[in-house]
Amino acid sequence: MLVFAVAFAVGVALLEHEPALPDPMWCAALPVAAGLALARVRAGPLLAAVAGYTWAAFVAHVQMGAALPAGLEGRDLQIAGTVQGLPVADSRRVRFDFDVEAGAPLPAGGRIRLSWYRARITPAPGSVWRLTVRLRRPRGWRNPGGSDYEGWLFANRIVATGYVRSVRRIGSAPALSMARVHAVRAGLARSIRSALDGYGSEGLIRALAIGDRSGVSERRWRTLRVTGIAHLMAISGLHIGMAAGAAYWTALRAWTLLPRAALLVAAPQVAGAAAMLAAFGYALLAGLSLPTQRALLMLAVLIVSRLSRRCIPPSHGLALALAAVLIADPHAVRAPGFWLSFVAVAVIVMAMATRPMAGRRPVADQPSSANPRTFTGRLRTLAIVQIAVTVGLAPVTLSVFAEQSLVSPFVNALAIPLVGAIVVPVILAGLLVGVLLPPVGTWMLAAAAWLLDTLWPAVEWVGDHAVMLRAPGHLGWLQIAAAAAGVLIVLAPRGLTLRWLGLAWMLPMLAIRPPPIAPGAYRMTVLDVGHGLSVVVETARRVLVYDTGPPVGTRLDAAALAVLPYLAWRGHAGVDRVVLSHGDSDHVGGYRRLAESLEIASTLANGPVDPYRPDSACMAGRRWDWDGVSFEVLYPFDGHSGFDNDHSCVVRVEGSGGSALLTGDVEAGGERALVARLGEGLATDVLVVPHHGSATSSTRGFLDAVSPSIALFSAAEHGRFRLPHPEVLSRYVDAGVATYTTSRCGAITLEFAAGGKPRIVRLEREHDRRYWQARVARCRSGMTRHDGPRRTS
Repeated sequence: MLVFAVAFAVGVALLEHEPALPDPMWCAALPVAAGLALARVRAGPLLAAVAGYTWAAFVAHVQMGAALPAGLEGRDLQIAGTVQGLPVADSRRVRFDFDVEAGAPLPAGGRIRLSWYRARITPAPGSVWRLTVRLRRPRGWRNPGGSDYEGWLFANRIVATGYVRSVRRIGSAPALSMARVHAVRAGLARSIRSALDGYGSEGLIRALAIGDRSGVSERRWRTLRVTGIAHLMAISGLHIGMAAGAAYWTALRAWTLLPRAALLVAAPQVAGAAAMLAAFGYALLAGLSLPTQRALLMLAVLIVSRLSRRCIPPSHGLALALAAVLIADPHAVRAPGFWLSFVAVAVIVMAMATRPMAGRRPVADQPSSANPRTFTGRLRTLAIVQIAVTVGLAPVTLSVFAEQSLVSPFVNALAIPLVGAIVVPVILAGLLVGVLLPPVGTWMLAAAAWLLDTLWPAVEWVGDHAVMLRAPGHLGWLQIAAAAAGVLIVLAPRGLTLRWLGLAWMLPMLAIRPPPIAPGAYRMTVLDVGHGLSVVVETARRVLVYDTGPPVGTRLDAAALAVLPYLAWRGHAGVDRVVLSHGDSDHVGGYRRLAESLEIASTLANGPVDPYRPDSACMAGRRWDWDGVSFEVLYPFDGHSGFDNDHSCVVRVEGSGGSALLTGDVEAGGERALVARLGEGLATDVLVVPHHGSATSSTRGFLDAVSPSIALFSAAEHGRFRLPHPEVLSRYVDAGVATYTTSRCGAITLEFAAGGKPRIVRLEREHDRRYWQARVARCRSGMTRHDGPRRTS
């Protein structure tokens, strides 16, 4: 059965990696393939994979049919609906999810994500509103190593994003609805904030109680991540299982104290029902999110097998849960939590199948330290399980997150029992008791917060000294398959000698590196950061980051979403130099996080970027050479210093494979000064277009002097400023320049190979396209007029 379930999962995963959906008629093969697979014919696993593929295609076609019609984008729409989830407010806006009622101009029942700027109030979950909104189809940045925001929205059934123009409240949701559940969660969040005011772990308590992680600071998230216990802050399989286990044990013990009741209904039946109710209640507290839904399905398979008094092998239970989850939500295969959950359970099953377990009858001559019924034996079993899970999850963790904490098994061995056996039960008990006795409930929540506050300095110390295994983002299926085979060898039965040699099969994941860059050559990537700019230039041994992109709300920025993931994907642990062209937030918004996250050897800028000061000014005449590639600051000149647009730091990069000009937001005045000073000396092969293609830049005289072969625009799709300006774009196209825009292409990567000419090697939206991504106008326009790279003095 497990083979069929895995084959079904493979079919689903193949569909989720398709650049386009197959014809809907192929879905007619679903009942045939499923029927034959269940009939256990010889080609059963293959048919199960076909069934998985066609089922995922059917679900995707239905969901794509509910997408926002293209003709409604950017128009004022009158809609009514209900606020869902917990709205998130910051100094600029309130963001919330909104379920649209029937009768709206867009498909009924669709969920949209809205931003309400300069909101006077925060809309309460469960409230019903009539809104005037402007919507667009989901879009997100596309960068190597970065997250796929469009894919996340699609998996969460969000059909459009937009902003609110006018509002009017018209009522509340029905009493028995998920919207009212979210209203209860919002009330609990307010109560927790009020009860734990002054405790540093208040955000952690909210995350553990109701799945609201908005109160956990970025610094705390980093500590949780490097120590390997970030999963404890997400209510998912582990927490649902803990709640169910506690309810099962309590009900089992309590029911045995009622002999007459036990004659009517067996204690295990009552305990199973109690476990399911407890799990469902905890999942409701978390908003019945997709991870909790998956956990409930997995738990339901186990409990149903118990209640039916059937002895189902663990592998069959795992197979049933896997199939149930993917039938309910085929998009789950793209969620890291899906793989972490199922691989962890599979590893535990394998580890315990061949090793002593608590509850088994001990062998007479077994040493006391290995006796699973003794305290020492239980500790040994827990240690074996924790090490097995760490080893088993290493391939998944390295392939998804590009890093693995070496302290994770030790920290988890202490944190999981602490959180599961003490903190979470106290929090949930505090919420329940607080309904009848608010002071007692507050005291219990405060006790849990005090415990976390007391332990947090030790967790921070471990995080500051944690050793991480890192892998670049160039892992292929061969490396992942080899690592998986190594895990199977390590977890094999004891009869297999030298099982520990299976660890060697994981070495390719750690040893693989991106293709080297030859001396004199370099690689340049213009990242997709919306309305902003960030460029990464890599030579054989050095890395330069030119600008760091914009902030995104009050908690995120382009460094977190684009720059740092790209550097990790390329295997870089530091940056040799950061150049900040000028002081606008869309160019320096990510600098603080970049400086806090990795080592920066030096920074050039013409003004401060609070709270950091640059090492030196970025003024004309400054030059340096890295690995046969020269970097020269062309502007601003002495006496023209400043940190505004027209004093942007202009840098030319030149190697044996061609030249590139990075211009920031320099405007017409600066362009004229450059042409007057350098004239034909400005000639460059690749131009990162000034000021995102604004009409205030790219003058004809400047374009004629630079005379590029390729022009790259960093701009946002449907951005507020509608850049690049049509006249400016036409100016480049009329000059025969090939133009590429990050809003259409995603991140744009060029290679300047030694002795060759500049070559675009990766357009992210075309290289890694998926069927759910928005269709945009073609990435490239114009034709190149130069046969090779231009040599400049």
